[in-house]
Amino acid sequence: MSTENWPLSPSGVPERAALLDWDADLPAFSGIALSKLEAFGIPFYTARPGLGEMLFFYTGASLTGVQVFVPESLLEAARAILSPEENPAEE
Repeated sequence: MSTENWPLSPSGVPERAALLDWDADLPAFSGIALSKLEAFGIPFYTARPGLGEMLFFYTGASLTGVQVFVPESLLEAARAILSPEENPAEE
């Protein structure tokens, strides 16, 4: 998790979190997304609903998936970072 740079509201309270994605809890999916967020300096935290946290602890993956939360003010930037790049058609 990367929350040390979580933005604060004008009153000094941490900004509200927004759900960015709910994805399969496998390194090929969520691991890449989390690495990209970290590389671009977007703070985030994860949650695995139900028994997901316990399953993740014992097996390294969760059957319930992983939820990724980011600050509301950075939601659109995070979506842009994770959206697939459009490549022009090769002629």
